[in-house]
Amino acid sequence: MDLVREPDPMPSSPSNICPYCGTSGLTGSSCSECGGLQDQESRDATAADVGPWFTRDTRRPFFPGCSLGRLTRMIQSGHITRTSVIRGPATNGFWMPADRVPGIAHLLGICHACGEAVHPKQVVCAACHAPLAINPEVSQRSVSAPAAQPAQRSSTSPVGSAVDLVSRAQYRRIERLQNTVRIQLIGLALSISLLGAVLILFLVPGLMKDEVDPLEFSRPNSGPSAMGSNPTTDSTLTSDSQANAVDSILEVESIPLRAEPQPASLQPSSPQSANQQPDALESGATTDAGTDAGKEALEKVLEVMRDVTPAQRALLQELRVQLDRAEDPVQPIGVRLEAVKIARSLIDEFPVEETDEFFRARLAALRGEFTTIEQQILSGSTSSS
Repeated sequence: MDLVREPDPMPSSPSNICPYCGTSGLTGSSCSECGGLQDQESRDATAADVGPWFTRDTRRPFFPGCSLGRLTRMIQSGHITRTSVIRGPATNGFWMPADRVPGIAHLLGICHACGEAVHPKQVVCAACHAPLAINPEVSQRSVSAPAAQPAQRSSTSPVGSAVDLVSRAQYRRIERLQNTVRIQLIGLALSISLLGAVLILFLVPGLMKDEVDPLEFSRPNSGPSAMGSNPTTDSTLTSDSQANAVDSILEVESIPLRAEPQPASLQPSSPQSANQQPDALESGATTDAGTDAGKEALEKVLEVMRDVTPAQRALLQELRVQLDRAEDPVQPIGVRLEAVKIARSLIDEFPVEETDEFFRARLAALRGEFTTIEQQILSGSTSSS
């Protein structure tokens, strides 16, 4: 007698399930619950728009998510507004209002960080300098908590030199040169004041001595004076003194309006100038404001200071964030390559004026640095595999 019991038959899985909402017992060419068409062409068209983005719809809660392109078209057509509730990779799968989702809110004309109005094609918010061109397909580390600090980069790392030049050394050098210009202007003002005081001390007494005595015009010219001088000699002396006075006045009028700068040894020193001198020499600034090279350097520095805008600073800060992500060895290779892609997209889309050659050159250098980082990442992944 066979004591082995045969296992119970497995229950059969439900057939004819709607691929859109999951309703079983499907009959006919369309679903009775969601109305989805069941032909192969409709399924292929729906599969092309399926993605990780969901809109909260109580009428069809089991519908699949849509792609980013489909979500963008729904925003442009007005089906999704600022108050719509959505979720996706940028929200870590949590439901959020559409006007607070990074990478999506600016398509609705609002900044996700501060709520100010922005243009859909704007890269950085002009109010809070928050980056708007964020890839919404990349999962954020945290929606509410601040992001963790990136790993400390080695001081001997060769990458990121252009970013450090633009975001750190450039502004520190400009600040040092600005302080040097202030010190030189103060020294020039003191030199001009000192020169004016010297001219007043030396020229005013001479002019007072050369003035004609009014009593000489009231004296009679009929005879010689008590000292035995004749009228001819007195008139000659008077004419000579008047000529000397005129020459003195011409000399005063011929003095240049701007005094030539004195050597650095004659300029007054101060604790601030003593502390700033090594930095000024290190940055390449000249302490002689009277030379043509010093003038040209100062004019270039002032021109650079005027050209640096808040939007450019915000762009540099965002590039620094993407650089830290690209250099972080803990991050997956895909995330690091995505950071390089975002950085190059920010550089290419940032509106730079044609006259701003300085910042354009810096952006070109930054793009080359990110290209080098990408090559290093790809070569490292190839060698490890």
